[in-house]
Order: sequence, then structure tokens, then C-alpha cells
Amino acid sequence: MFPKPLHNEKELLTRIAAGDEYAFSELFDHYRPNVYTTALSMTGREWQAEEILQDTFLKVWLKRESLNEVVNFGGWLYTIAERLTLNAILYHNRLQEKSKQYAFIEKAVEAENPDFILAEKQYEQALREAIAGLPEKQRQAYHFIKVLGMKREEAAKKLQVSPETIKSNLDQALKNVRAFCLARIEFCMLYWLAIGYLTFFL
Repeated sequence: MFPKPLHNEKELLTRIAAGDEYAFSELFDHYRPNVYTTALSMTGREWQAEEILQDTFLKVWLKRESLNEVVNFGGWLYTIAERLTLNAILYHNRLQEKSKQYAFIEKAVEAENPDFILAEKQYEQALREAIAGLPEKQRQAYHFIKVLGMKREEAAKKLQVSPETIKSNLDQALKNVRAFCLARIEFCMLYWLAIGYLTFFL
């Protein structure tokens, strides 16, 4: 269940439609806990729930000019969050299945397609460099949650900081890692296309 609408929600939506970032921040703060909790309950992964939260409100901002036409904003927001969550779950399941399939063909691919392995190594190297280049606090948050699989509270206790600090550092780490890898991905993608394995990531 989403919270009741804000008493000034219509006004906020009108201001957001006009590009008011302060109004958007107020709306975000109101609905954030429910979007995050919904995504977390469906995925079971804190980092993925954070990504869904960000993507949900990114869509709201991108569609801001039509917000005045939304009758039930809470229901509309829930629909967006639910759709993004289901897509994330499907993608995660498909990726796991693809990973299992890949494990069986990896040796054959390596023998017959050395370019495939080179592209993979290029990507892995880019990821390692991205993580190594993170500021210390971001790197720690990334390591404990994404690599070791800790929950936010566990990582916070380990690092003696608040869970919100862990969240903030992880959010920024993910953005930095994505940006770094995207800058290096073109070379790898050319290899994937050349050898016909692009579908592995789709």
C-alpha cells in the first residue's frame, strides 16, 4: 500500500510539470520508502531495489510535463515501480540462465573464438579498473554489498557508519562504475557483434 497523497500534491505535480526540482524532491521524499520497500520485497536485493527506486523517479521526472493529467499519482507511481521491478526480476533470471548456459560452452568458445575471450577480458579489466578507481568509502560500500553480498545494515556495522551513508556511497559507486565501463564498452561490443554473441547480454 502506498501512503496517502500529500495535502498539496496537486500543487506539487503542477510545479514539477514546470520543472521545479524542489517540488520533485518533496514528492520523492514522501513516496521513496514505499517504492523502495516494494522493490526490496519483490527482489530481495537491496542494491537492486535502490536502482529500481532511482529508475522509477527518473521516469517520473522525464514524464513531468504530463503529470497534470495523472488522476491518481500514487497508483500511477506504483504501476511504474512494479513494472520496473518485474522487468528487473526477469532480466536477473534470464541472466542467471544465460550464465549457466555459458558455463557449458565456455571452453569451446575459447578454443574456437579467441576474440570472444579477449572481449570478455577487456570488460572484466574495465570493471576492475572502475572499482579500483573509486574513492575509498565508495569502494568499501561496493565491496561489502555487491561482492560479499552483505545487507546494508551489516556493511554499516562493519564500517561503523550509518546505513544511509552506505546507501549514499553505494549509489555513487554504481554510477561511477557504470560511467567508467560505458566509456570502455564500445570496443568490447564490437567484438560481441563480430562473433555473434551479443544475444548473451540481451
